[in-house]
Amino acid sequence: MRPGGPLLDPASLVLFGFHPAQLSAGQWRRFAGHGLYGVPVTAMPPGTAGRRAGQAVARLHDKRALLCHLDVDAIDYAQFPLADCPRYHGGLSLPDAFGAVTAAAAHPGLACLTLTEANPGHDPAGELTQELVSRWTVAIAAGLTH
Repeated sequence: MRPGGPLLDPASLVLFGFHPAQLSAGQWRRFAGHGLYGVPVTAMPPGTAGRRAGQAVARLHDKRALLCHLDVDAIDYAQFPLADCPRYHGGLSLPDAFGAVTAAAAHPGLACLTLTEANPGHDPAGELTQELVSRWTVAIAAGLTH
């Protein structure tokens, strides 16, 4: 890595489940310019995210450590209205989102898990938050047992 350059080698990153419409022209230029690998939600038929995530994570088989970051904004807001920035009918389904988490948790170098952008103001009764934490826990446990 060059001084002042990216902190991570582009070959160490997989962008998974993002919606292409959320990237600006400048972000697309950086994405392409750095040779980043990504699997947008628009490239995944429903029910395939777990398998596709497994393939994406396999690209990182030689990496010593893996960070899995789930932004709730990547989940289809129409199905699960807990995101901070809603995206209707363009995000991952709940089963697909957590299938991807299971695939990431199965990486032998799993070092860190983050879950962000949940907006509790959208969930006054706490039911969605409870479901989110439950699904997160089950997905991680399933991945760790592989």
